[in-house]
Amino acid sequence: MKKLNVENIKVLIIGASGSLGKSIVKALLKVKGVQIYASVHRHVLEVAPNNKLHIINYSERYSYIQECDVVISTTSSPHYTITFENCSKSLALVNHQILFVDLAVPNDIEEDIQTIDNCELINFANFENDIKRNQDIRLNGCKQAINNIGYYVYKIVKILKIHEAQMDLQDVKATLEKQSGLDFFYQLQKVASIEELNDLYDLAKRAIAQSRDGQKAELLKQQQLLANLSNHK
Repeated sequence: MKKLNVENIKVLIIGASGSLGKSIVKALLKVKGVQIYASVHRHVLEVAPNNKLHIINYSERYSYIQECDVVISTTSSPHYTITFENCSKSLALVNHQILFVDLAVPNDIEEDIQTIDNCELINFANFENDIKRNQDIRLNGCKQAINNIGYYVYKIVKILKIHEAQMDLQDVKATLEKQSGLDFFYQLQKVASIEELNDLYDLAKRAIAQSRDGQKAELLKQQQLLANLSNHK
């Protein structure tokens, strides 16, 4: 559909006295060059008519549709406010494009209207993919946030656990200074289960391996430094 010139368009709002309709009217009143035709059925529109806002009777809506560029319907009616049959008659001689926007559930505007020449219809069916995509984005964001929170909670608990065990670790250090590590391991056998001993054994192997890797890296670093010094002599 050809882009509308926002500086010179006419908008018909059906259901302008409803909560959503009032918000749309107030928003459009701030747009320069827009002429608003507000259809009021039962309720009274809070905004007074002026040179931009024109109040029309609901029964006159079809005679104004052919003059407008945009038609917005947002009512709580269980029936169509705009039907294909009535529109096809009133728009038979219209040669400009009209955008119909249906913001009602159930629909206010009969979907067959988009088959009329120069007419385009937007309703909630057009928004479903965007709504689902935005929901998926928010859901993925929530999952990522939960994962991040879980990671940092784990780190905090680990730090707190280390602080809590500081006194016990000092006792362990004093004990190890008095006896060999092998004797201490034998003492652990008396109080630990098989699962706990396996975990401790695996943890000890990982710590030793990491320490050896660090020592090897430091040794290689020193050897490289010595080699560089020899090359400069």
